[in-house]
Amino acid sequence: MGGFPSLNARPQPELRTWLERITEALAKHDANHPDEPAAPYAVNLIVHKSNDRLYEDLALVEEYQVPIVITSLGAVTEVNDRIHAHGGIVLHDVINNRFAKKAIEKGAQAAGADLAYAGSVFISTEEANTADGYKQMIVDSTVSDIVYTNLFTGVHGNYLRGSIEAAGLDPANLPESDPSAMDFGTGDGGDGDAKAWRDIRGAGQGVGVVDAVRPVADVVDRFAAECARARSRLDV
Repeated sequence: MGGFPSLNARPQPELRTWLERITEALAKHDANHPDEPAAPYAVNLIVHKSNDRLYEDLALVEEYQVPIVITSLGAVTEVNDRIHAHGGIVLHDVINNRFAKKAIEKGAQAAGADLAYAGSVFISTEEANTADGYKQMIVDSTVSDIVYTNLFTGVHGNYLRGSIEAAGLDPANLPESDPSAMDFGTGDGGDGDAKAWRDIRGAGQGVGVVDAVRPVADVVDRFAAECARARSRLDV
């Protein structure tokens, strides 16, 4: 199952283009392979109050009936209800028990690890629409190159050491940010070019297994093979 953050589609009307392309491609695949239908896909919505395009993005999620929506940085009952109304599934992203309890207050009913998702490995694939140098930086990085800081958005996240150093900062001596300054809005009403930290590259500890830029199909095949081996060990 593939997923992407809605905020990656900039300016906002570009999200419709992406969803239209995905919808058409999956429908074509299903028509040509009725016995092997495509897996569902997911869109990540930042529901923090500073995201000034949340409800525009949500409207498109409803229009295209996105099957799975991952919500982050806040749980909003209205958002959950609107996604459930078209039969969608909401996966809410939490970092600790405190936020898990808040999600329950907003309507979550289950928790666990029946599913897991990966992001960094797909940023470095041939098909990924990423900035110059980002893919190679992931290939060249190891888990020790992941820096955990809240400087850039106000909320703690993982970032690539190389991009921090390229911005003229010392990854070992980063100041703390004021969480009240979190701002996921476009800031300019358009394409977000004015963002101060737009060249800081996010990535997780999974960079340690990325050794080359590969096609998505190769990455998925590797996941399937490794999953099968793991399950066979558990069945023994």
